[in-house]
Amino acid sequence: MPLKKSQEIPTPDTSRSDEQRDGYSGVDILRLSKRNWLFVIFVLCILVGIVAYFTLRTRIPYSDYRFMVQGREIRLVIGSVRDHEKLFQTASNELERIFARFSFFSPDSETTRLNKIPEIYRKTDTETFAFLVNLRDLSEKTLWHY
Repeated sequence: MPLKKSQEIPTPDTSRSDEQRDGYSGVDILRLSKRNWLFVIFVLCILVGIVAYFTLRTRIPYSDYRFMVQGREIRLVIGSVRDHEKLFQTASNELERIFARFSFFSPDSETTRLNKIPEIYRKTDTETFAFLVNLRDLSEKTLWHY
């Protein structure tokens, strides 16, 4: 028995996609135009060029200096700019001054003077501990005065 027009089973419309039928037209990656791909590649090349420029521009050669202060070897690395020799001399003089002032190996340093414990304070552990606490407080006040 043939079906009436109102009873016919609707056939799917294959000429349009589901998104178009539902009112949504999404981005199809396969249908991107060549112009879009060229634009993306162009932008990526510009970004890579900017990164390469700053990387190569900021590469500064360095000068490596080694010297001894009170038996300790010190390595100082300074960028080779106009006055790196003057910077090296200033830095090495400052390091020697700091080592002379605060080093345990220098007899004239503040740290050595503060850490000399006389024999009279080495009687018992509690007295020594109390003295060390006082010494710590004194050294904090003395070393941070400048």
